[in-house]
Amino acid sequence: MRTIFLFLAMISISLSTHAQKKNMDDVIYLKNGSKVKGVILQLFPDSIVRFEQVGGTVWVFSMKEIDMIDKEEKNKTILTKVKGYRFGIDAGFLVGSGDNQNNAPLTIQILNSYHITTSSSIGLGIGLEFFHTNQTPIFVDLRHYFNRKYYAPFCFLQGGGMIPISTKATDESGYIFKAKPGFMFNSGIGFLFPMNENLALSISLSYRYQELKFARDNSQLPDYMRIEKMNRFNIRLGFILQ
Repeated sequence: MRTIFLFLAMISISLSTHAQKKNMDDVIYLKNGSKVKGVILQLFPDSIVRFEQVGGTVWVFSMKEIDMIDKEEKNKTILTKVKGYRFGIDAGFLVGSGDNQNNAPLTIQILNSYHITTSSSIGLGIGLEFFHTNQTPIFVDLRHYFNRKYYAPFCFLQGGGMIPISTKATDESGYIFKAKPGFMFNSGIGFLFPMNENLALSISLSYRYQELKFARDNSQLPDYMRIEKMNRFNIRLGFILQ
C-alpha cells in the first residue's frame, strides 16, 4: 500500500510540474534593454542560445548579448490591447417560433468595433440572413466585457434596421407582396476563448426580435400591409481579431 501511495504521489508531482512548465514562458533579457518571450530550444553556456519566440520566430543569441534568463507565467489575457480596433466575423442560426417558413435560417455577420475602455466597446455590424425573403441587418453593437482572462464573459446589445434583398414574396393565397425595410433588436451573453494574444473564439446566445413589412404588389387591389414578426434565439460561433 505504501509503495502504491508513493507511486501515485510521484505521478501527481510529475503532472503538476509539467502543468506548471506548460504555463511558463522562457524569458531572455538582452543587454540592449529588450526582452523576448518563448521557449529555449538549445542552450550552450559558453557560446549561444537558440530561442523560439512567441509567434514562431527562431533567434540565435550570443551569450555575450544576454543579461539574464528567467521564466514568467504565460500571458493569460484576452486580446492584449486594452483599447483600439477589433474585427469580428461569426455565423449562426435563428432558432424558435416566428412568422417564417424557415425553422432555423443561417445568418452570417461582420462586426467592426472599437474598445473605448478596457471593458467596453462600440461597433457597427452588417450581415446576411437566408430567410424566404433574404435580408441584410445593419446594426449598432454595444458590448461590456467582465474580465480579460480565460473564458471571459460578456454581454451585448444590438439594434438597427433590416434591409430586404429579395424584395418580393408570395403568400399562401398567391398574392405577391413587396418587402419593406424593418427593424431588429438583439440582446444576449457570450464568452471569449483565447487562441493567441490577438485572436479569440467567440460563442454567444441571444434573444432576437424583428419586424418586416410587406405591401401587396398589385395596383388593381386595395392597399394592404402585412407585418411579419419574429421572436427567436440566436446561437452564434465566430472569431474576434485585433
